[in-house]
Amino acid sequence: MEEGVILSLSMPEGWEWLDEMPDEWHPPEELKEPSNAAEINLAIQILSCDSVSLEIRALVGRFVTEQSQFTSWFLREVKGSGRDLSEVALISRSPLKQTRLVFEAWKRFQECLNAAGRDEDLFPKISASKNNLAGALTDAVDALVAARRK
Repeated sequence: MEEGVILSLSMPEGWEWLDEMPDEWHPPEELKEPSNAAEINLAIQILSCDSVSLEIRALVGRFVTEQSQFTSWFLREVKGSGRDLSEVALISRSPLKQTRLVFEAWKRFQECLNAAGRDEDLFPKISASKNNLAGALTDAVDALVAARRK
């Protein structure tokens, strides 16, 4: 084959919906250990932080629970159910999407915790980022519950 030649593979008929799928998020290296589940590794990171509130710890528990409930439901009710493949593919992405949103809020919280400056300047930013993390966890839990009800 000639160098620089790009092969154009056509999509089989009926599979055009794959081009319309949103890009899939790939968890960063820091979420690939110690478990093979990004949401569990994220939960471990959050729970290992002494600066998170009891409310956030409880929300992390709900997040892990709803991720597990979603996966059980998906395997039992969706996969192999005869639903349209594009619908199954979209549904299957929900847990990873929610993990990404929580991870982004977690990273912002960590950045605020590690910022340099006077305490009186940093406290409002840390407090706001802690509230955002709690909100992201709550939204993720709600989204995972809602996805199972569709």
